[in-house]
Amino acid sequence: GILDSNLGQLTNVNGTLFFAAGDSGTGIELWKSNGTNGGTVRVRDINAGAASSSPSGLINSKGILFFAANDGVNGIELWRSNGTLGGTILVKDIRTGPLGSDPVGLSNVKGIVFFAANDGTTGRELWKSTGTTANTLLVSDISVGVVSSNPAELTNIKGTIFFTANNGVNGTEIWKCNGSAGGTIMVKDIRTGALGSGPTQLLNLNGLLVFTAYEETGGVELWRSNGQFAGTVRVKDIRPGTLGSVPTNLVNHNSTLYFSAADGINGRELWRSTAFGVGTVLAADINSGVGSSNPAYIVSSATTLFFAANDGASGNELWTLSNPVAASIPPSFMRPPGPLNLLPPNFRGGQNPPAMLVILESKATNSEPFFAKQITFPRNIDSESPARLANVLREPNRRNASAATHLSSKPLIRLADAPNAKQTVFAPDAVFAEFGLLDGTEWLPLEALNT
Repeated sequence: GILDSNLGQLTNVNGTLFFAAGDSGTGIELWKSNGTNGGTVRVRDINAGAASSSPSGLINSKGILFFAANDGVNGIELWRSNGTLGGTILVKDIRTGPLGSDPVGLSNVKGIVFFAANDGTTGRELWKSTGTTANTLLVSDISVGVVSSNPAELTNIKGTIFFTANNGVNGTEIWKCNGSAGGTIMVKDIRTGALGSGPTQLLNLNGLLVFTAYEETGGVELWRSNGQFAGTVRVKDIRPGTLGSVPTNLVNHNSTLYFSAADGINGRELWRSTAFGVGTVLAADINSGVGSSNPAYIVSSATTLFFAANDGASGNELWTLSNPVAASIPPSFMRPPGPLNLLPPNFRGGQNPPAMLVILESKATNSEPFFAKQITFPRNIDSESPARLANVLREPNRRNASAATHLSSKPLIRLADAPNAKQTVFAPDAVFAEFGLLDGTEWLPLEALNT
């Protein structure tokens, strides 16, 4: 016919595509497809008859589809499906009666589905479910009583759920949860007082949470968090002053963040960031000068970034940025595909005092996102003897042999002399930049260490 099926919510569960769609007889219901005409069928008419159950929030949790739907009796509640009629069931009637609890923001963490729902007593709060009635539970009543904390933008980072919520005291801020009431805490009160910083666009970038937030001195800017109070900081004041650059359209493209922002000089243009200050720069001034190209609909596809932009001459058109990281970051600071040892050119072992190696590991502590291990090199190591250096690191009986077991998993390191101890760091490029070590020094690649 000429009417469409209102198809949406496409979700892959172990090779089967689930989606919401409507036909003339049953309204919008849950469907599945194996990619063939015969294998594209309705799973269940949840709201029987012409009315729609309108499945939404579809996610895969350990091979089971979870979603919200309205059966016409219990209102919008949490459902699950294994792809069969009998296996498509209501998980729990969280809010009895026709209003329903309206689960939203479904997010899977190792087989546990977290979501926001309103049971009619505690307001809209954070819930979790393993797919059974008994194990569908309120995690925490963040805003105590009937007033809702409205958890939103649930984001899984290494098994911790980050989200925004309002406890009724601090306004909307960044929160985190480990699945327990005691482990559901506000990460930081970025904007003190009841108004809150209004964080949005939460995104996982290489194990760090990136988002936008407002505070009085800088306006809306890009922020990052490792889940700790001290590790929740503004990445960069892109537009100095109280207006802020108002970053939008945040996208993770090959471990680099791309977004639209206005620095007050170049208009609203395409920016990139490693989630650290030095690595946050203008990626392209498409509409040169103070004019704005207004990049939007930014999409990452393999090595190419697609987006819409206006260069001031052609109108709003489709643009691409191919291999953007390789083209814009000096090769010596690119994150290589495997372990790589780097040594300053013309470095000579035996210099006084001896050289030190510090490996800065990506492991969180209570107050710092990284920690270091340190060794001292023999005096006969220099930049012209990569094989000798590799042998030293691999030699089990040498005093610095413990470094070999760590180097195999570290992406980028740098060698410096002991007098510069505070700059003697070997780290991923983003951390390297944060320590202010992008000093223009050229580095000599030696070899991949596959110990």
